[in-house]
Amino acid sequence: MLLVERFPLMLRALQSALESVDGLTVVGTADSAPKAMELYYRLRPGLVITDWTLDEPGDGGRLSRNLKNQPDPPRVLLYSSSNQLDVLAACLNGAADSFVYRKADAKQLLEAITETRRGVPTWYLGGHVRDPTRQIVPGSDAGAVAGQLTARESQVLELLLRRYSNAEIADELYLAHQTVKNYVSTILQKLDVSSRRELLSSRQR
Repeated sequence: MLLVERFPLMLRALQSALESVDGLTVVGTADSAPKAMELYYRLRPGLVITDWTLDEPGDGGRLSRNLKNQPDPPRVLLYSSSNQLDVLAACLNGAADSFVYRKADAKQLLEAITETRRGVPTWYLGGHVRDPTRQIVPGSDAGAVAGQLTARESQVLELLLRRYSNAEIADELYLAHQTVKNYVSTILQKLDVSSRRELLSSRQR
């Protein structure tokens, strides 16, 4: 795998942690998108793990899209200290196979890496997903504001992206089936997609 992270200390720590896991091999590291592409062409890693922000916010997303446009693209896992809707939307629209919020623990990161290598999209959203274009009125319910995803909605979305059915989501989260249907409808509206099929098909563009 190829690691892309702008902070040298973080890059070394991540490399050391991953290389200590049996079955994981880091073939290269980069601190910028141009360097990452140079190494990709030379090393052809099967998985690229990149931060959302490199030289500029969104560089990781642009790098991911460039990688996914290659003739034989690698799997891409994108992580970020931001779980805002603009970051999530970029991933949903094909900029990455998987997304991990930086506050995820080591177990979640390793699971995401394992699943991504298998071709299974994995999403750890870290609770509330915020829309940076909208302000929350003090004292209001953040989940009631259009464009926000509550912690529970984020959980449902994670399972949707893993292609769970409504019944499976209900069983996993101990919710009534109608409650799940309501959550799904709300999520689709907030993400501005018309159907579950459109949401999932965006992962394949």
